[in-house]
Amino acid sequence: MAISFSTKEFPNSVTMKENSGLPWGCIVQPFSSGAEFPEPPPLSLVARCDACFAYINPYCRVDRSRWKCSLCRNTNSLSDRYKDRHTNAEEYPELQRSVVEFEFDEIQEGKQSEFAEYIVYLAAVDLTGSDAYLDAVKSALLATLEALPANSLFGLVTFSRSLGLYDLRTPYPHVRNIFLPADSECSLGLEEVMTLETLVVQIAANKDNIVRAIDSLCRCSPLSDVEKIQRAKLGIPRGFGSTMNALVDYIAAYNKSIAAHVSVYIAGIPNHGLGTLDPTKLRSFDDPPASTPQTAFYEKLASRAAVGGIRIDLYALSTFGPMDLASFSCLANATGGNLMYYESVASCTLPQDVFRHLSTRLAYQGYLRIRTSPEFSIGAAYGPLTADKEIENLYHLASMDDFKCVAFDFDFNSANGFTHSPDETPIVQVAFAYTCIRPESIQPGTEHLPPITIRKLRVMTVSTTAARSIMTLYESSNPDIILSLLTHKIQAACLQQGAKEARHLLQDWLVTLCAHYNMNFDEAGNLSRKASGLVDVEFATSHTLTYLPKLVYGLWRSPLLRTDSTIEPDLRVFHMSLFSFVEPKSLALCLYPSIVSLTSAEEVSNRNLPLSQRAIQTCVDPIYLLDAFHSVFLFYKTKENVVFPPAPDSKLHKQLHKSKQGRLVSVNVSIIAQGDPQERAFWSHMIEDDNDSVTFETFLAMLQKEVPAVMDQM
Repeated sequence: MAISFSTKEFPNSVTMKENSGLPWGCIVQPFSSGAEFPEPPPLSLVARCDACFAYINPYCRVDRSRWKCSLCRNTNSLSDRYKDRHTNAEEYPELQRSVVEFEFDEIQEGKQSEFAEYIVYLAAVDLTGSDAYLDAVKSALLATLEALPANSLFGLVTFSRSLGLYDLRTPYPHVRNIFLPADSECSLGLEEVMTLETLVVQIAANKDNIVRAIDSLCRCSPLSDVEKIQRAKLGIPRGFGSTMNALVDYIAAYNKSIAAHVSVYIAGIPNHGLGTLDPTKLRSFDDPPASTPQTAFYEKLASRAAVGGIRIDLYALSTFGPMDLASFSCLANATGGNLMYYESVASCTLPQDVFRHLSTRLAYQGYLRIRTSPEFSIGAAYGPLTADKEIENLYHLASMDDFKCVAFDFDFNSANGFTHSPDETPIVQVAFAYTCIRPESIQPGTEHLPPITIRKLRVMTVSTTAARSIMTLYESSNPDIILSLLTHKIQAACLQQGAKEARHLLQDWLVTLCAHYNMNFDEAGNLSRKASGLVDVEFATSHTLTYLPKLVYGLWRSPLLRTDSTIEPDLRVFHMSLFSFVEPKSLALCLYPSIVSLTSAEEVSNRNLPLSQRAIQTCVDPIYLLDAFHSVFLFYKTKENVVFPPAPDSKLHKQLHKSKQGRLVSVNVSIIAQGDPQERAFWSHMIEDDNDSVTFETFLAMLQKEVPAVMDQM
């Protein structure tokens, strides 16, 4: 687990927060890897506050018989378990470590029997795509078999004008088809056709059968002449909504005793049965807002899936034009799944992405509770979570993985803010309960039994300080976290008011921040910028904020906010989904790629190059490494006196390998030299020279013009 704040030191009052112009909040990665946890005590023995139910932690004051909660500051009696805490400190990790993890025991309210005992993996394949599409999907399904533990439970479902359930127990592919009505749900429940226990089989014991079934997948059967005429008008029948509705009902009937991970492959717009979408109602980027769904059907279905502990990964391969992802992307977003959109089947990385998504650590049926000290509270929550209807600051997360984040805004509870008493420092505690596969159940020798689950609780408590001055607050800021919080707010504005208005709001925010910064710089006793007219819009005197204008510029010109016709609506929805949960450092790379120059494969020269073709052409270094999250380029301006390509044991080659690890998507690495055909792709990332939009220099000039007017009004 990881918690990162927009400022390392908190604003000490409402006045400081408002006068700074900075957002105030945090980004939480509930399931991030890296920490090693000591052997925990039974969760039922860990002390909790009688008033706020927070868990005892290193920031609590503990004496012989009592302890004071570091969050609500209530005094609680101390149980006998903690009498030996001084002589056997290692037995009390909750008092020694800021992050601890426990296993649930049956005394707890969330006992194991109330959650999934098994996790099943289903693949739902659209059979209406092209042969090239089906070849890519087959490769992805084979990658699934390699990514999952050998004893995992796997099932195969197909859909078109009918829904097919594969019986994978036999060596000969056998599928039971259910006709999907054009205007109603299935007349039969899936359980009546094939029980879930029959549909899913262990991979190791049935791998040959599964491979034969995958090989047998083919496009829909030939249509009659009449149907061909109808297809020309309406498209190939694709009963996506009816299929997903039936699958959710199928799994939800088990009442959370299983968790399900459904990977869906779709080739076009849903046009048959429940959730049918009208291709004539697709709107352009200029329509505010362009990402409003045509129907509420998928939002309701996504809510049911999330409550039922069902994770849905959507893999959309565009083979028949626009798909209207805005209407059904919520199936992935609300359940903690991944939405992947591929504009071209030929160049897609579908098998690699599927393998990456299924081979990472995964948590299911999550609950996240965030608690704060009394002076402040949660103002808003963002990301793949749903607020509980009864318990304040409790959120449901259907699933979570290493890559995903959630975000929270903070608000003061009163105008007084924080005191500077050491007994009243700002504290945040996050508790994340989840179900995962027990590691020992997927070890070699366990192939004859399905993996079993375990219920765990991870708790992280963080203490910080309140800034004594507004300039100190600026210097403690974290641009990546600020960008992430800002992106969530701008996305909300984009959905409610449209991309054009959201773009204006983003620019206005940066203008206001610059105005506040310059005013506060003047009040700190420096040379008056307002009087001299030398307004700093690049935060040149700040050690932390100087990179922020470039990040905001990257967001301002990103597919999320661009309104020109060159951006496909589906591509924009994909970016909205990605930006809503990706970790802050990766988000920064998506919006403003990093570029460094090197004198050789062993030595970095400049880490602060602008994304400008002119800057690279005037730089004397021969090698440039550009990281744009999805793509990494190693560009040689010249091959003279350097090794091309870099040697496998060089630092540069190792860095290229490292850049492909730990990301949600498969990274395309290109090693090119000046004059190569791929050189154009490298130069296309020089966004500060953007000829189709506003250059970064022009963007700064707009700020220079607007900031003084805002300062005059302060």
